[in-house]
Amino acid sequence: MKDAMKEWFDQQEFDREQLPEGHEERFLARLETACEEQKQENRIPNRKSNGRVITMPSILKWSAAAVIAILIGSASFYIGQSQSYELKSVSPAMAKAQSNYVEVIDQQLAALNQLQSPATERIIADAKAKLLKLETDYSKIKADFKTNGDNPAVIDAMIQNFKTRILLLEDARAQINAQQDQLKKQQHEIL
Repeated sequence: MKDAMKEWFDQQEFDREQLPEGHEERFLARLETACEEQKQENRIPNRKSNGRVITMPSILKWSAAAVIAILIGSASFYIGQSQSYELKSVSPAMAKAQSNYVEVIDQQLAALNQLQSPATERIIADAKAKLLKLETDYSKIKADFKTNGDNPAVIDAMIQNFKTRILLLEDARAQINAQQDQLKKQQHEIL
């Protein structure tokens, strides 16, 4: 193969004349002039800098344009592809039910956080840990809903998860209230 290529090059009639003296210097000077002209074309005036000019290479301009185009394209793709795998995607009634459950859970959690004290810290921490576990379970149910969305058992499991969260928070509040009542009784007995 090496010999065949060498033979082929030997058979070709390449121009092997020596370049004129100073050719390289003239070429570099013309290249420098062309680069300066390109820089002049790519200048963007900066109104805030009192006439100073900020240059931006064209490769940077094209890179920024490509990044923006990719971001817009991927965002529109994901928006078009995304589908909600929750109760609200089943029907308007289920959407309202989910909204109500979430609202009640948020209210119960806010009420529980208001009861935070050194005496109630353990009860609240336990409730939040159990709540986190239920939220993890709900994520698994949502994944199951993605594959078996028409299965009523999956929808029922989602509803049951919301109800369990609400009951958990109500139970924690009841424990705290019972603890506070017991402390009040002890204080009245002492007095």
